[in-house]
Amino acid sequence: MIHASPFFESILTGEWAETSLNPEDNDDHSQEDQEEQDQDQTTTNHDELDSGSDSDTHNHYHTNPIRFRSNTLVVNCTDKIEARIVLEEERPAPFQDLLVFVYPHLECVCTWQNASDLMTMSQKFDMPLLKRHMLNFLLSLVAGKPIEAMKIAEQNQLADVYRESSRFLLNNWQGWEHKELDKLSSKTLLKLEKRFNSFQFIFCN
Repeated sequence: MIHASPFFESILTGEWAETSLNPEDNDDHSQEDQEEQDQDQTTTNHDELDSGSDSDTHNHYHTNPIRFRSNTLVVNCTDKIEARIVLEEERPAPFQDLLVFVYPHLECVCTWQNASDLMTMSQKFDMPLLKRHMLNFLLSLVAGKPIEAMKIAEQNQLADVYRESSRFLLNNWQGWEHKELDKLSSKTLLKLEKRFNSFQFIFCN
């Protein structure tokens, strides 16, 4: 994700409170570790001098020198803060397609079902490679579904796709059903109607 999108790069490599420890906490942990080391050293020196009733404790420290330190490390590991990126506006299936596109060993299959979502996410998350991939898909298949292509062009301000789809729509303007044209905005429909009427006027003259 870092290499595919500057958006995710800034999130995943940023110095966020959720992904970095508090400096004060680091100082506290360092101070505690230092006190533990001093205490262990004092205990070891005391055991070396004292060979009487403390022989069991002396043997315990020397036969298990890492046990107490490992327990401390386990506690520190469990104190880590887990950082999560919650994308509430995205649906699981299209975002899975986005992840499939990112990973090089997988192949993302673009269809008219996921084209709109992938194009929107490519601009929202600043993913130029995905945007270029979707533009190639739309421009190569615009003749088959010009209304769908124009709707995506409207939503994402894609001038090239808008121009190509309008050309195919105007070539058969009276052949489209109103139910299909209702997918487009009223502003776009008005523009297309004016262009079609102007073409007819030119041909009649």
